[in-house]
Amino acid sequence: MTRFARRVVVLDPGTARPAAAAEWEDAVVLVERGAIEVEPPGDAPAVRFGAGSVLALGGAAVVANRGAEPAVLVAVARRLRTVR
Repeated sequence: MTRFARRVVVLDPGTARPAAAAEWEDAVVLVERGAIEVEPPGDAPAVRFGAGSVLALGGAAVVANRGAEPAVLVAVARRLRTVR
């Protein structure tokens, strides 16, 4: 059994999506290609992360791709063990 789950998310240019906490919970995210802007909750300014950046998105409100090419995010998280 694999102890980690891997998920790839592609954000097309000019798109944004809410960063639902459950979607990114316990995940380490690599910006594999392109760049993203992470908008925190409240009035704090967005922060840009380019290819090669590693981050956690658990506290983000919105993840956006304002660039001209698709942004590819690779998220890795521990798999939860089911109790029998």
